[in-house]
Amino acid sequence: MNHPNIGLIILSLFCAGGLYAYGREALRLQRLMSSGTVTQATVRKKEKVDSGSESVVHFLVTYEFVDDQGKTIVHEQDLNSSKFFSHLSVGDKIEILYQKNGTGNSYPLSQIRADRKIAQWIGVGILLLWGVMGVILI
Repeated sequence: MNHPNIGLIILSLFCAGGLYAYGREALRLQRLMSSGTVTQATVRKKEKVDSGSESVVHFLVTYEFVDDQGKTIVHEQDLNSSKFFSHLSVGDKIEILYQKNGTGNSYPLSQIRADRKIAQWIGVGILLLWGVMGVILI
């Protein structure tokens, strides 16, 4: 027996998961912006990982920096920008923003604003989709 609102339930679960993921990323970047410390990092590795699908390409950058306690931190980050990624070379110095509390939370400074906008727009898009589909399916 098909329930008439099963589509809405499935869509709601999908939208809630998407909102959680992108909302969490936007909050992480906001925390970095408000309480982070800027420092120089050295690019140790960069790798473009193609999953075989045109829509899923990961631009991984591994960088190393020394935190305020003198500890060397190595962090790998999946960037959303192929343009920024393509201009990087191993050994380059980049500015990053990191949290001092030892969470390992860091991100290239030049990418934070762009990624926050992407996360916010995707969140708005999911909310709009959810609303439109809710009206259609009800």
